[in-house]
Amino acid sequence: MRKVLKFTALFLCLALVFVAACQKKAEKKATEKAMEKAIEKETGEKAKVNIEKEKVVIEHKGGKAEFAKEGGLSLPDNFPKDIYIYPGSKIIMSVSDKSGVTVTLATDDGLADVAAKYDEEMKKNGWSQETSMKMQQVQVFSFKKGNETVTIQIMPGSNQMMPGAENAKTVIGIVAQLEG
Repeated sequence: MRKVLKFTALFLCLALVFVAACQKKAEKKATEKAMEKAIEKETGEKAKVNIEKEKVVIEHKGGKAEFAKEGGLSLPDNFPKDIYIYPGSKIIMSVSDKSGVTVTLATDDGLADVAAKYDEEMKKNGWSQETSMKMQQVQVFSFKKGNETVTIQIMPGSNQMMPGAENAKTVIGIVAQLEG
């Protein structure tokens, strides 16, 4: 799970590479190579970076990170089927490896409605709530099922410095630690 979190943090820091998507092909390739070297230096693992017009994909041994400015990503293959995904939300980021997944969603629905729906639906899906905290405008839930845990953070979107979420009313962060 530490790798998932480390790649998530690194990935968010590298989100600014969307500028490179507008660059010429040679400049884009140089940016990809520079990112690959930075990731290897930070994590000790080799990674393959691909910058497309609206998406960045980072693949590494046993995992993958994706970021799409306007959403349109799919859930990682190992994303648990019993974790609720808010209807109509856009997946703007996903990171996965064998120990867990991190997904960030954006929606135009209000924070209170989204939080209430997650509280209700996760329990319906058999998850037991471990904690629930509200800090200013941020709601955090922690759920457990067997040996798996999931933390869901729901926050205002318009105040975020994350490409793809700046126009969303609400951002949903899901971090799932998988059995294993």
